[in-house]
Amino acid sequence: MAESQIKVSTIMFTDIVGYSSMMSKDESHSLTLLAEHNRIIEPVILKHSGKIIKYIGDSTSTGIPWTTYKVLAHTEDQWTFYPSEPDSGYSVDNLAPDLIAELQSEVIDTDVFLNWEESTAADLSHYNIY
Repeated sequence: MAESQIKVSTIMFTDIVGYSSMMSKDESHSLTLLAEHNRIIEPVILKHSGKIIKYIGDSTSTGIPWTTYKVLAHTEDQWTFYPSEPDSGYSVDNLAPDLIAELQSEVIDTDVFLNWEESTAADLSHYNIY
């Protein structure tokens, strides 16, 4: 009979607040912030023998993304803010948007035109096509 092992694990989930909205306003700046976020967290995780399981847009996860949150709402006055009580749940910003539906392409001379059914997702501003 194999001896059971108990491992102590720390699960960390990160998410850049407002990233989807930020991307719709300034994609270049948003990507720069994302690169800086990753540059900061990756060495710390690796230093402690951690493992990044996945990146999904602006989110990273090392397991089930059930997280305890505490919101700190700032006002226009930098010294006036309102803290919330801790609560927990899943981040919904780590879910990829639905696949493009009814994709059609048309080639006219040297141009390629793409058309697809518009997404109804409230938090999707655009797609990047590479």
